[in-house]
Amino acid sequence: MEVTKFAFLIPVIAIVFGCGIAIIAIVLEYFQKKKYYESLVKALEMGKDPEQIKAMFGEPEEAKKNEPGRYLRRGIITIGVGVGLALIGWLNANTWLVAIGCFLGVLGLSFLIVHFLLNKNKQSE
Repeated sequence: MEVTKFAFLIPVIAIVFGCGIAIIAIVLEYFQKKKYYESLVKALEMGKDPEQIKAMFGEPEEAKKNEPGRYLRRGIITIGVGVGLALIGWLNANTWLVAIGCFLGVLGLSFLIVHFLLNKNKQSE
């Protein structure tokens, strides 16, 4: 009888903590970006040269997110995980694991296609 009382709390706690972690991550990212741009504005108001500001602050994280190497790394990791899951599913005769592994393999291939398309566009520019 005591187990049923605690069994009800497991999904409630999981949902609350899952949503709580996501909300905390979003709020912390907001404050980090706000602090970055406020210090950037202060440097501009002080009359610093834009080249000095660029050297001092570096590139924002959004500019680094579009690097083509990022997609290559994601593609290779996703394909590796997909092949591993498909192999485990095949050895255990579990069709669900094989299906999930195949899905991850195709997702990894799509990341590789994006990587090669971005490299092709960079070379043509």
